[in-house]
Amino acid sequence: MTVIDSVGTPLVSMLSSISTTRQNEIEGIYTQSLYTDASGYVTYINLAPGYYWYGVPGWKNFGAVQVYAGLDQYVYLLLNSPVNHPKK
Repeated sequence: MTVIDSVGTPLVSMLSSISTTRQNEIEGIYTQSLYTDASGYVTYINLAPGYYWYGVPGWKNFGAVQVYAGLDQYVYLLLNSPVNHPKK
């Protein structure tokens, strides 16, 4: 997966996470979490077949992908909507 900003620039050292359900992704319950490399890229390995939701904590943007046994898949995550925290 490559994490990019709204103009397509790869984002370095972003903590990206995957979950087995959308609700888990919303609640911050992750199957795996890894930081992106110098190219904004991260590789999740040893995933069982099934659906996975992916995102970056602190951002509203997310995606979903179905993982198949024996197939490598590649996805992009475009970050353009940070979570707005209410001012105190």
